[in-house]
Amino acid sequence: MSEESLRHYLTQVSEMMKEVRAVEGYRYQSMEEFLLAEGTFYSAEPLTAVEEEILRRVLRLTSGPFKTKECYANALRLVMASEMLRGVDLRYAEGYAQGAVIPVIHAWVVLNGKPIDVTWGENMIGASHNRLRSIAKMLERIKYNLASHAYCGFTVPLKAVYRRAVETGLTPTFLDDWENHYPLLRDGLPKEWRQLKPPKWAVDLLAKVAKDEGRENIPTLVWKRTESYGTAGFYSSLVNLISIQASRIADPTKAELLVLLHEIAHWLADRRGHSPEFWDKAWELYHRYGVDIGYARVREQYYRTASVAAYHRYQNGEKYQEWRPKGEPTRLADFADGDYIVCQLGKRYGRRSWYYGWVRQLFGSGATRYFEDTEGTTWNLAVDTEAWPARRRAERGSVA
Repeated sequence: MSEESLRHYLTQVSEMMKEVRAVEGYRYQSMEEFLLAEGTFYSAEPLTAVEEEILRRVLRLTSGPFKTKECYANALRLVMASEMLRGVDLRYAEGYAQGAVIPVIHAWVVLNGKPIDVTWGENMIGASHNRLRSIAKMLERIKYNLASHAYCGFTVPLKAVYRRAVETGLTPTFLDDWENHYPLLRDGLPKEWRQLKPPKWAVDLLAKVAKDEGRENIPTLVWKRTESYGTAGFYSSLVNLISIQASRIADPTKAELLVLLHEIAHWLADRRGHSPEFWDKAWELYHRYGVDIGYARVREQYYRTASVAAYHRYQNGEKYQEWRPKGEPTRLADFADGDYIVCQLGKRYGRRSWYYGWVRQLFGSGATRYFEDTEGTTWNLAVDTEAWPARRRAERGSVA
């Protein structure tokens, strides 16, 4: 069913309700009129590979199948699971959805403006529909609903959903809230429920930094307002998203600019965490785009030595360089038992990029060699591992 069919239905019912019903003190006379004025017709574009991976992770965190006639509970379970995945912006939504017959009141979740519906499916009559647990088949159900149905609705903040569930002990319903005399029809959509768009200066700054750095695939920018004093943010490489939680209290001209550039530096550094390369890029951005440097030094002091060291490197026109021994590395095959070895272990050993130890036993062949140190630990040295012989512990910049 198309968006035009759903819009036509909502318009016809809305006009009819205006003629037969006139309730004083209500902004809207029907749920259909409310949706036409304040709802959103969601995109029917296919899911991207990244969005499919996000949904796989969310579905792994949910338990049990998603049954028909339980759309509110199904949507709530999905958003609760997404809260455990940092950077995943999955939102609870209600409204009208048009399936095979007529539009009905329904609930689903929204991911990047696309309706994610796990309740409906291609064959809802068979008993197997309510027993489905396969993540792959659930993704097929979501894709089918996205391509076959039309959705018009509004999103509700998770805090409001939780509050309603706790107060009533039931899964929430906000649109057809007859018990509370339809507050959405009386007052309209609450201001705090409306999705906050990033300020123009932030969107322009992100685009300018990407252009200046020659980078494509610009991250999605999500902007939220919080009641906390401090402005915070994070960058998720999984979904290529920068999220800013802007304080309603703190000075936005300083805090929001600094936090946004801090998260942009995470995107540009191409490394997770606050690495030296990240801090070099962060201080470069702070100076280039007009951050109050005195404020930045105070704010970033929470990261202590790494941030301070990068600040002084920038002042001296230097860049971080990882230490490595002087001279050329030696082939692992040339090492013998009893040699003292200095190895660059690579990514497989995480933060421990250099290792010093005596070789007690060296074995293996081909692209991979193994050696056992005097502590009894066996190290797997991949083909990209470099090693230097040494008679004593290597000093910085040299091997003796």
